[in-house]
Amino acid sequence: MNTYIRILCCTCLVCLAFPLYAQTDTLRIADDHKITNVSDTISEKRFLGRFDRGIVNHLFVKRKTWMTGLTVSYAGYDSEDTQFLSLLKDFDCKAKLFTINPFVGYFIKENICIGIKFGYQNVYANLGNISLDIDDDLSFSLKNMSFDEHLLSTTVFYRSYVGLDRGKRFGLFNETSLSFNTGSSRYKRGSEENFKDTQTRIREVHIGLNPGATVFIMENISAELSFGVAGFKYREENQTTNGESSGWRKSSGANFKINILNISIGIVAYL
Repeated sequence: MNTYIRILCCTCLVCLAFPLYAQTDTLRIADDHKITNVSDTISEKRFLGRFDRGIVNHLFVKRKTWMTGLTVSYAGYDSEDTQFLSLLKDFDCKAKLFTINPFVGYFIKENICIGIKFGYQNVYANLGNISLDIDDDLSFSLKNMSFDEHLLSTTVFYRSYVGLDRGKRFGLFNETSLSFNTGSSRYKRGSEENFKDTQTRIREVHIGLNPGATVFIMENISAELSFGVAGFKYREENQTTNGESSGWRKSSGANFKINILNISIGIVAYL
């Protein structure tokens, strides 16, 4: 009898120390949330290790679904609408950044999409006049300067979504993109005999990481918000000034911060 009790206790301890990992997460999720249609939840593997956060990835968009959409971003500044530093005298400046990107994608798996997008970006700034006057020994002024850049881009991207609810309405996504950009810029300053006109031909390759959030506002239409947080860029420039070659430059760099100028709002249709 004592031997039987000892064997039974050892068996119970083994069961407690070794959870039943043979069951799938789909069944575990169905048991926790009383889900009867297990196809509405993407099963995930549970790994033995230090972290087990219990994050559930609900089905957000089904496999073999097409999506098409448009994202737009705009930022503008006008010195007439703001008070900027009392030290500046006769400050006249206007600037804007406009980007538009139509795109199309295809879901190769549940919540995983690949696609292509085309883009146009315009950066414009015009400095009519700016004067800095601190004292008699420190003062200067600039005027008649303008910058205008136009870029066309072709981008391939990979998106993975995380569904936040069983109703398939709210979701987060992370987009990894590879962009090829071409275009030109024009920088003008001075006037009359001191006028200079510098034109630049641009070629650029950019790798970006763009997370975002999306919500369905209709049955097959969603609104989304995304922003850039990291990227790597390689850029080549060839310049001419007043019609004569003035030089070329190659540059590269990486950034790992939120770019407030790369915030996009878009509308997406799922077909």
